[in-house]
Amino acid sequence: MCIPSQLNQVFMNLLVNATHAIEEKGTAYIRKGMLGNDFSFCEIEDTGLGLSLAYGIIGKHNGKIHVESELGKVTKFRIELPIKTLVIEDE
Repeated sequence: MCIPSQLNQVFMNLLVNATHAIEEKGTAYIRKGMLGNDFSFCEIEDTGLGLSLAYGIIGKHNGKIHVESELGKVTKFRIELPIKTLVIEDE
């Protein structure tokens, strides 16, 4: 089941962290796409992103979150969510 408000919180936290991590001037990228027919993904990348508490929410949605980071250079989060279980549920 999909709980939109929780997924919104994950993406909002990652984007807010991205803006806080850019000290003076930097770049943030947001990418989306499909992984076959079963998963969609969203990547958030910038020049110094901090890790948030998104893992629990993504896990609860049967998804995965991957992090790639080079200290002081770039951090990228990739969130993968299963398509077949994205049924919206009221909280």
